[in-house]
Amino acid sequence: MNRILIAMMIAGVALFMTGCENGDGTDQVLITQADNHGNVSIPRGGEVIVVLSGNPSTGYEWELAETDSSLLPLIGLSFTQHSGMPGSGGEYSFKFKAIATGRVHLRLVYKRPWETQIAETFEVTITIN
Repeated sequence: MNRILIAMMIAGVALFMTGCENGDGTDQVLITQADNHGNVSIPRGGEVIVVLSGNPSTGYEWELAETDSSLLPLIGLSFTQHSGMPGSGGEYSFKFKAIATGRVHLRLVYKRPWETQIAETFEVTITIN
């Protein structure tokens, strides 16, 4: 019985230490609003996915305001509505690829495209190893 418990614990630790990968073996880091003003590390070749809540029916949307595209270019952007009801909010997903080592300050702003006033700012520093 103890051997089974020990084997399960070792397997759990090994699984935890492998990190997140997508189906092709690429490391992925998921960043959410809870990571605002934080620091994140990812290996070169990995992907960073930033998921933020928003509601474009109000005119507001998340926009990429700052990144170093020579290190961390944007490779995808999508919006997924929480429900099929018109006017309901959802989640914006920004997908970036870590193509070179270095440090990147990533900044996203939540605003109406025709206005200069920013309603909310999301910032994170990403170190690519």
